[in-house]
Amino acid sequence: MKLKQLKIHNYRVFYKTNIFAFPVKERETIVLINARNGYGKTSILDAVKIALYGAKNDDIWHPKDAYLQWMRESLNYKSFGERDNILWIELILETSSGPPQEIAIRREYYIGETIEETLRIKENDIPLKLDRLDLEDYIEEVILPHEWSSFFLFDGEKIGKLADEIEYKERGVLENIKKLLRVGLYEYALVDLREVRKSILKDLKDSMVQAKIAQIEAERKGNKQQIEFLEEEVKTLIEEKYNIQKELEEIKKEIRRLGFKNKGLENIEIELEKISNEFLKIKEELASYMKEELPLLILFPLINKVIPVLEKEKEARTKYEAVKELKDKVESKRQELERWLKAFIKEDVAPKNLEYLVKVIAEQFVKKWEEIFAVEVPMQNMELGEEISPRDYEFITKLPVNINASKLHYLLDEYSRIFNKRRKLFKERNSLPKDSEYINDLFSKQESFIKEIGQIEKEIEYKQREIKEKICKNNGLEKQIERLQDRLKQNEYLNVLNQYMQKIEIAVKNYIDELIKVKREEFEEVLNTHFKTAFFKKDEVGKIEVNSDFSIGIQDYRGNYLKKDKLSAGEKQILALAILQTLAKLTGKEYFVIIDTPLGRLDDYYRQILVKEVFPHLSQQVIILSTPEEIRDEYYQFLQKHISKEYRLEYWVGNSLSKIYEV
Repeated sequence: MKLKQLKIHNYRVFYKTNIFAFPVKERETIVLINARNGYGKTSILDAVKIALYGAKNDDIWHPKDAYLQWMRESLNYKSFGERDNILWIELILETSSGPPQEIAIRREYYIGETIEETLRIKENDIPLKLDRLDLEDYIEEVILPHEWSSFFLFDGEKIGKLADEIEYKERGVLENIKKLLRVGLYEYALVDLREVRKSILKDLKDSMVQAKIAQIEAERKGNKQQIEFLEEEVKTLIEEKYNIQKELEEIKKEIRRLGFKNKGLENIEIELEKISNEFLKIKEELASYMKEELPLLILFPLINKVIPVLEKEKEARTKYEAVKELKDKVESKRQELERWLKAFIKEDVAPKNLEYLVKVIAEQFVKKWEEIFAVEVPMQNMELGEEISPRDYEFITKLPVNINASKLHYLLDEYSRIFNKRRKLFKERNSLPKDSEYINDLFSKQESFIKEIGQIEKEIEYKQREIKEKICKNNGLEKQIERLQDRLKQNEYLNVLNQYMQKIEIAVKNYIDELIKVKREEFEEVLNTHFKTAFFKKDEVGKIEVNSDFSIGIQDYRGNYLKKDKLSAGEKQILALAILQTLAKLTGKEYFVIIDTPLGRLDDYYRQILVKEVFPHLSQQVIILSTPEEIRDEYYQFLQKHISKEYRLEYWVGNSLSKIYEV
C-alpha cells in the first residue's frame, strides 16, 4: 500500500488546500519533507492519522476524550477569521499487489457551534455506499488496522518507547506483533475452540441426566403405588356404601311394612321420601349455581357472621370504636376480598355439598380476614348451620350485585318452599303416634345411614379426584423422562463431539507452539542481523533473545542480560527501527512508512547508519519529516540518491500559515 497524495485543507498551519505528492521508484523510495519545528512537520503525520482513524488517535490529543476540542482548535487561524469553517484531509492510496486500485479517503469537519464529521471513501473514483461504521471497518480491514499503525506511522523521537514496551512485555504491543506474524490468528482460534469446549462441558455437567431420570422414576413409582392404594380404598368405600345401602333398603321396607298399620304414617313417609329427593335436587342445583356466583353471593353474609364475633371480643381491645370501623374497612376491602374468593373458587374444585362449601369458604375467609386486618377471629365462636338460613338468602337477594337475579330468586324460592315443606312433614311424622320405640329406632338408623352414605360419597369423590391428579402428575413425569432420555442421547453426541474438539484443540495448540517456535527463531535471527548492523557497541552485545511471547532480552557475550539503562535513547531508537525492519521483512506487508524527526536524538554515528543502511531499505515508500539540522551535509548526500521527491515548509509569521515549496 503506497500513499500517492495527501491533501490538507485549513488544518493547523495549512491554509486553504495544500497538496503533497509522494511518487516513488524502484530505488528512489524516500520522500523528504524538511521543516523547522512548529512549521507543520508533525501536523502532516497527525493529518494522515486523523484521515485514517479519526477519534481513535488518542495519542495525538490529551486527555483521550478531547478529540472534538482538538479538531475545533485545529481549524486554521486565518480561515477562522474569514469564517471559512470547513476543515478536511484527504489521502489517495495505491495498492501494491493485485490489480491496480486507487482508494481515496476524505475526512471532513464543519466547525460550528457543534462539529459535524463526515467520512467518504472512493474506490477508483466510485463512492462506497456504506454507512459510517462500515466505512471505518473498511479502513481497518482493507487499508491498515489502527492497532498496527504505530509500527508504520511514528515519531522518531518516541519510537524508542517501542523497545521498552517489548522488553517489559506490554501486552498490547506483543499481541500486535503476533498478529502481524500471523500467530495471533491461531491463538484466537484456540481461544474460540476452548470456549466451545467449555460450553459443551457445561451442558454435560449441568445435565446429570441419568441421576435426574432415576429421581423422577422413583417419584413416578411412588405416585403409582399411592394410586393403587387409593384405588383399593375407593373400592373398599364403594363396597361399604353398597352394604349400607342394602341395610337402608331393608329399613325402608320395614318402615313401609309398619306403615300399613298406620296409613297416615305411610303417606307421610312416601311424601317425605319424594320431597327429600326434590330437596337434594334443588340443593345440588343451587350449590352448582352458587359455585360461579359464590364470591359475590356469600361475601356479605359471612361478613355479617364475623362482625358480631369481633364485637364480642371488644374487651380484649383497647378501643371499642376500632371494632366499629371494621365494617367500613370491609367495604373498602370488598373488591380485594371478591378477587380472592373468585381465585379460591377457580383454583380449588369445590364440592357440590353446600354445607361443606360454606364451611370451607368461611374458614378461608377468616384466614384472609386475619391477613388483611391483623385481627384474630376465633372460629369456634362462629355458628354456621347445616344449611344457609332463609334469612341469609333474603339478604343475598337484596345485594346490589350484577347477577342473574331472576334465576337466583327462583332457586331460592324453590329451596325455601321445599325446605319448609320437608320440615313440616318431619314435624307431622314425629307428631303421629308410634306403635313402639322400635319404629323410632328405624327412623334414627335411616337418617344415620343417609348421612353416612353422603359422607362416603364425599370421601369417594375426594379420593377419585386425588387419583386423577396423581395420574396427571405421572403423565407429566413420563414426558419429563422422555425428554431426559432424548437429552441422554444428545449427551452421547456431546461426549463424542467433546473428544473430537479436544483432539482439535491439542492439534491447534501443538501447531501454535511449533509456529511460535519457527516465527520466534526467524524473528530473533533477522532482528539480530538488523540490530548488529546498526549497533556500534558490538563488544557489549552478544545477541538479542526473543522469548515465546515475543518479548526480548539483550545479552552480552557472557550470556548476562543487559539492563534497560545500558542502552541510550538513541540506541533504543536503533533497536525499535530494527524491530520494524524485521516485522516488515517477515510479514511481507508493503505499507508506506512515515517517520517524524527520525534523527533528533542520535549521535553522528547512528545518524550515518540510519541514513545509509536503514531508511533506504525500511519500506517500499518512506516519508521522512525532518528538521534541516537532522539531514544535512554528508547525511543528505548519502540519502540523496534514494530521494524521489523533496519538499520544504516555510512559515509566514504574519499570516500564521505555512507554505509548501518543492525542492
